[in-house]
Amino acid sequence: MKSGLTESCGCLNIELSTQRINEHRTKHGFSNKERLYETWKNMKRRCYDKNNKRYENYGGKGVIVCSEWLSDYLNFREWALSNGYESNLTIDRMNVNGNYEPKNCRWATAKQQANNQTRNRILTHEGISRTMSEWAVHLNVTYSTINHRIQRGWNMERIVNTPMKKCN
Repeated sequence: MKSGLTESCGCLNIELSTQRINEHRTKHGFSNKERLYETWKNMKRRCYDKNNKRYENYGGKGVIVCSEWLSDYLNFREWALSNGYESNLTIDRMNVNGNYEPKNCRWATAKQQANNQTRNRILTHEGISRTMSEWAVHLNVTYSTINHRIQRGWNMERIVNTPMKKCN
């Protein structure tokens, strides 16, 4: 370096090499910078990575990511930002048996997500279907009250029309 024949101790070469690798890996520049990018990666992992702990409920059931999102983060990002994405929301498939695609996805709160799961028990009364949790809120009773009434064999008419007992 003193003679002027060498411009760097080696750090410059490492820095340039790292820059080239990162440019090759990332075409859009958003990786590791946005929560939304992690959402995109995790959505794909659930559908295609057989080692992912949630694979059996997604890819294992045939759920896929649409072609316009699968290999293009920018397409997914554009859809997300123009369809209500906020950092406190998560991606939700409205039809839990459907794929990750624009017409089947929305941004939802944790409560909305919880009410849109296959393990929920749906109860119908007078043509209105709700989860047990939604019925509890609607009737202003606790979830356990609804659950106990079902376990006792009550029909929906009785569940809906019996007020919760007040404790003295």
